[in-house]
Amino acid sequence: MKLLYKIFKGTPLFSYPILRKLRNKVYQKHFNAKNLKVAESVNLRPSHFIGKTSISFGESVILDKEVMIDYTSPVTIGNFVTVSEGVKIFTHNHSVDDQIDIQYSEIITYPLEIDDYAWIGAKAIILPTVKKIGYGAVIAAGAIVTKEVKPYEVVGGNPAKVIKTRNLKRDDKQT
Repeated sequence: MKLLYKIFKGTPLFSYPILRKLRNKVYQKHFNAKNLKVAESVNLRPSHFIGKTSISFGESVILDKEVMIDYTSPVTIGNFVTVSEGVKIFTHNHSVDDQIDIQYSEIITYPLEIDDYAWIGAKAIILPTVKKIGYGAVIAAGAIVTKEVKPYEVVGGNPAKVIKTRNLKRDDKQT
């Protein structure tokens, strides 16, 4: 399965809807993830290979169409997380102060943790300065997230701001 992942990732063949079950099995095996569901045109990649690049998935994670996750710095995605269509997640940036040519500038990495039951809405953008998206947090569609989202917060806008806090029992571990 790992060989299949290396051969087919990023190719149009790997994005055909008819190959959904095979694609999910390949991703589950390659990333050692239970019940990972990956839609068409998902792009998981480190943009740069500096230091430790890794991505890990909890149980029952959904990555919808055209999701892009840069794991130049480590990304940890918890259990029962949904990443909706068109979401972009970045874990690195370039220094603007050390070189005139940005391609030679210092790369600054930022690890990211997305806690259990988080939901990231369609076309949201998670910028590198975000260290954590908390338990049960909701990112509204189209939001541009620039800082940590605390547990149960619902954030939206550009830059994302707290809209409300979900009114759920804090001890309720729903499945």
